[in-house]
Formats: sequence, structure tokens, C-alpha cells
Amino acid sequence: MSSRSTASSSTTSCGRWSSEEPGAVAGREVVQIYVSKPDGVIEQPSLELADFAKTRMLAPGDTQELMFTIVPDALVSWDERSAAHVAVPAHTSCASGGPVRTRRRQGASHSTSRSSCGARPLVCLPSTGVGACYKHIVANNAESARKRNQSLVSERALRELYLRAFEIALRTHPAKTVMTAYNAVNGVPTAADPELIQGFLREELGFDGAVITDWSTYDTCDVVDMVLGGNTWITPGGQDDTHTRPIVEAVASGRLPIELLRENVTYLVRTVAR
Repeated sequence: MSSRSTASSSTTSCGRWSSEEPGAVAGREVVQIYVSKPDGVIEQPSLELADFAKTRMLAPGDTQELMFTIVPDALVSWDERSAAHVAVPAHTSCASGGPVRTRRRQGASHSTSRSSCGARPLVCLPSTGVGACYKHIVANNAESARKRNQSLVSERALRELYLRAFEIALRTHPAKTVMTAYNAVNGVPTAADPELIQGFLREELGFDGAVITDWSTYDTCDVVDMVLGGNTWITPGGQDDTHTRPIVEAVASGRLPIELLRENVTYLVRTVAR
């Protein structure tokens, strides 16, 4: 069953959709909510997945009503001229189907909404004393030679696809740590990118947990540059001063401000204490 409605960019849009099991055997339906934004100054995709849900196991002919809420954040686009998300009017539409019938299975990373939904099951973790780590930020697009890869991505794609997933996930369930990736993005290693770590994570999202590198990122990225970028733990460390000596020398030479180092350590110690 499909439905269509208009959603304002300044309000929350709510709707109910009924899904019916059309087959001869019991099954589940995946109901997907899409938004369609009109083209203007900002070019738009024809459809953009905003939310989805799976029904319970339905017997043939059974129906289930699902409730969806389209929040204003789902109706914004990144404007590179103003370097900000801007609201646009949009229409919503609904599609449903099972993985073996009308729609084939999709990987979680195919859409921002699906990739960020991994945060939903994590809401129970604090009660167990376990903290979540979101990784790998950002644009970690290849496994081959991944310590030497570079992703060339436009600002809009970064904001609407890659960073958006982390933004939604952190808002859904604030993780204890975030792990940077091996790769570089547009010429800057993610593990040593102050705009990513100190700008996006700290200032924009207010993230106050630990930011850590992927395992042995120091093989291809300068240790001091990673500390300057805002990384709080250069993993995994070692038994000698191979990776700590450059930090001490950078502080002594004035290359690394001691205030920034103390700030990074504070984030790490605070996270461990929690």
C-alpha cells in the first residue's frame, strides 16, 4: 500500500500506513518512507529514504498499522554556498515489500537513515556498563590498501551522507567513543583533521567523549598531527616511547600547545572514569 502527503520543512509530519501480507504464506513487510524535494538552487534526488520499519510476522491477509514521524531534520539539504543545512518543502511517499518479493535487500550503508539506525539497539548499553564506539569516521570507502586511501568527496555529499549518519546516530544514542578512519578525505587524514574532530564532533555536535584512532594509524599518519587534530588516544600504543617521544618533543618545541594536549587527555580520562 502506498500513500502520499506534503510535509512542511518547519514542522514534524506524522502519518499512519497499513501494510498487508499479500502472499499465500506468512511473512513480514518492510515499509519505507521516502521524501521528494523539489529541484531549485540545490539539485535534489528524485527520492530520499527518511524512515523505515518492519512489520510483525503477518499471516496471509493480515494487516498491521505502522506510525511514522518525519522530523524536520529529514527535510533539509546542505547548501554549500552558506555552509549550512537549509529547509526545503517536500512530499512524502510510502512503499512496502519483502526482501524476496517487490524489493531486494539493501545494505545498511545505502542510505543515511539505514546506516545511522544501528544506534537504536545501543540504548540499553548504559545499564550493562558498556559504552558504544561509532566508527569509522569518515568516508571509509575501501579495504584494499586502506591505510593509504584517500576519498575525494564534495562538501554536500559529506554532510548529507557520510557525516549525517554519525550525526543521527550520536543524537539517538550518545556513544562513549568515536573512532577515526585510516583514510584521508580531500587531502587530510581523518585521524588528524581538526575540522572533523574539533569542529564537527566537538563544536557542532557537542560530543564530549574520547576520539580514538584506528589500530596503528601511526604507520601512515604523523602522531603529533593526530594530537593536533584532536585525537585523544593513538591506538594501540606500545611498551617504549616510540610514539610518545614525538609528542613530548613537539610540546618542548612549541609545535604542540600544552593546553591542547591537556584538553585531549581530559576527554580521554573523563571517558574512562565514566
